[in-house]
Amino acid sequence: MKAALGEYRPKLADYFARNNGYSDKELAEHLGVSEKRLAELLEWYARRELGMKILDCVKRNGMRAVLTRNSEPRKPPTLSGAF
Repeated sequence: MKAALGEYRPKLADYFARNNGYSDKELAEHLGVSEKRLAELLEWYARRELGMKILDCVKRNGMRAVLTRNSEPRKPPTLSGAF
């Protein structure tokens, strides 16, 4: 993931820390990349951010908390009145 983001990771982090929103055109210009390359960078940046949140949760709560949080079986929806 580091290789995919390279030098752009700190630039993206800094940009998002200072801005509430963005446009593809504005952010691509800020980074000096095409909008196509920006889409690739944002995909990897989002993956990294989610991964870091998961890692932080595991560190705080242990793996058991992650595995049991959403492990309750879901009940299938009822079709009352559908037929």
